[in-house]
Amino acid sequence: MPWCANPLCGRTFGLEEHHIQHRSQLGTDDAENLVLICRECHRRHHDLGLLVIERVEEGVRFTDKETGETAVHRRIPQEADGPSPITDAAALIINFFDLPSFSLAIKGEPDEVLAVLYDQVREIRKRAWQAQAAIIAELQERANYGDEATKGIAERLGISVRTAQYRGKIYREILGHPETADVGDILLEESWYREAVDTEEPRRWIQHAADRKAEDATYSIRKFRADIAAETGETVSVTALVVVCREGNTADRKLAQKLEASLKVPVTVVLAKDRHRLLEDVVGAGDAEADAGGHLADPPAGKDVIQHGAMAAVHAREAWF
Repeated sequence: MPWCANPLCGRTFGLEEHHIQHRSQLGTDDAENLVLICRECHRRHHDLGLLVIERVEEGVRFTDKETGETAVHRRIPQEADGPSPITDAAALIINFFDLPSFSLAIKGEPDEVLAVLYDQVREIRKRAWQAQAAIIAELQERANYGDEATKGIAERLGISVRTAQYRGKIYREILGHPETADVGDILLEESWYREAVDTEEPRRWIQHAADRKAEDATYSIRKFRADIAAETGETVSVTALVVVCREGNTADRKLAQKLEASLKVPVTVVLAKDRHRLLEDVVGAGDAEADAGGHLADPPAGKDVIQHGAMAAVHAREAWF
């Protein structure tokens, strides 16, 4: 999803190409002389003279003459001149998890150390998406990917456009905002942020979730979703269920029958040896991701997830109202 290159604006509609050096001043149509801005910013620049847009060494600088605010939309080369300390540091982490070396390193450690290490590795895994969100947001701030910015970034990183959209927005709206920068230490799972960022007040809602979680360790995504729905009046209409059960698990099959009877919607039961292949084999959404428990971390568009123990149920969402 492209957006206005003016960091002081960020609108995602009514976008137009602007020549940094005007064509009347012999400005060219080359990519380096073009920047995508919204119609309102374009009008404030050309018609009202309230927005100054100029090329500077680090990119394109926008100055709002009414407020005095200044921000730079950065243009940074895509190719590196040489090795980077930050990728070298990441390589050290990757090397740390080299299994043969790791297995040897832990053999002489006390039980207590291994328990602490296990928790640390689990937290690294949970925090990794936050670092990825910061990378996506950083790429989105640049002008290297043109009008189809998010699509280009998604292709470059090998992720779905939807993941790029969500993670970039989560970082800009929540994780990278001073007001809520510390919630990442309390809420590690991405699901919390996806729920919050879909609201009109993402920072208020994520802070609400963090406060509730700090007070009550059992506060869950389901309860958080219910809190949002209670205030906004939004509900979900379930029109169909696909229930993925483990082979031989009769409890899951009985629960599926109860769901069909109580919800009055068709329920399709699918037996699966490997629930991690839920998305590819059953849902048919190859661009979504499942975590180690088979849960949908990135449900396909128009679908939500119901979790009940080892059973994963995917339902089509008819509408929000």
